[in-house]
Amino acid sequence: MKQQTIATSIYAKGKGRLTGETIRFSLNPAPENTGIVIRRIDVRPTVLLRTGINGSLLKHALSGDRDFDSNSFRFLLAVLYALQIDNVRVDVEGPEFPHMNNVATNFLFLVQSAGVKIQRQTRRMLQIVQPVNFSHNGQWVKLMPCDRLRLTCMDPMLDKELPVHNVGTMMDFSKATFLSEIGNARCSTEIKSQWRNLNFSLRMSKADLNRKLRLEQELTYRKFLNVIADLAFVGLPMNANYISCNADTVINMKLLATLNENKNAWYVQGVPPTLTIAAETQPVEEELKQASSM
Repeated sequence: MKQQTIATSIYAKGKGRLTGETIRFSLNPAPENTGIVIRRIDVRPTVLLRTGINGSLLKHALSGDRDFDSNSFRFLLAVLYALQIDNVRVDVEGPEFPHMNNVATNFLFLVQSAGVKIQRQTRRMLQIVQPVNFSHNGQWVKLMPCDRLRLTCMDPMLDKELPVHNVGTMMDFSKATFLSEIGNARCSTEIKSQWRNLNFSLRMSKADLNRKLRLEQELTYRKFLNVIADLAFVGLPMNANYISCNADTVINMKLLATLNENKNAWYVQGVPPTLTIAAETQPVEEELKQASSM
């Protein structure tokens, strides 16, 4: 399969979750092997972050630096990952990315509106070949070898505020499952609100019972959406079995940092001879020069 970028630039704006400010941004086509490059262009020097297993975006997220909220890009990254868009330049005028109601569907609409352009280079794929684990205070997550991206959540309770028990949920991730199920999951606050309005009783109506089952399923899809949003920081499609128990974004980011430290646990398929993993660590000044010339 060949790499892809968007066919045309698209401009939009929305409210920031932390600042409440109106944030303008654009999504722009990018050359092959660029990856996802994010630039804050309303300050000098321009802040530039790039996805990658050793990329500056992941490092910035792990640092907790709030001068430019890298975690606010998670759902956009999830949509680009799901739609198999490899190369995009994101220009932002503000300290964060608009939350767009904390759902993926708005970003999905923007990216689909921009269209897709197929490029010449072959897609790169990160293949897990050895188990990688991270755990902290009863939360744990691991990546196991697999020939696809499989998501397995072993959470004994998907949400502490709701009596939703699920000892194990598994899904093979694909573009189709994202478009039909995962990408449509609403924010947990909205799901909780509907849950509390249900008439729970020993004799629930068939309609209420069906709504209850749909809400439980939607909580699971929301969990998977969050996982994809975190894994997308690697900037490459991944073949792995992701297995977690009570893991959140912080734990997932720590897992990716552990993955970077364990070079023998993975390799990248489809890396051209002129591009090496070391290219992900090039100085920010050089990245900025390259991005500015796009």
